[in-house]
Amino acid sequence: MSSASWSRKRNRTISERIAARQENEAYHPAPTPLGSEEADDRLVEVLDRVARGELSRRRAATEAATSRRTVQRSAEDRAELHGP
Repeated sequence: MSSASWSRKRNRTISERIAARQENEAYHPAPTPLGSEEADDRLVEVLDRVARGELSRRRAATEAATSRRTVQRSAEDRAELHGP
């Protein structure tokens, strides 16, 4: 089998696996990256809940699909919006 033929077969196999996975009801694509409007809105919402004491930073990171460090830095950057 030539390398070009093998490459086409491999790509076709990968495409079939991806399609099969997407058809699965349990399939969840990766979270929206920070910087997009949807992800930023989600982060702002959880940061507001953290500031009100309704949510821990750990739980906020999980809900926003980001790291605790990102939540911590964002909370520090937004501190002036929430007051003491």
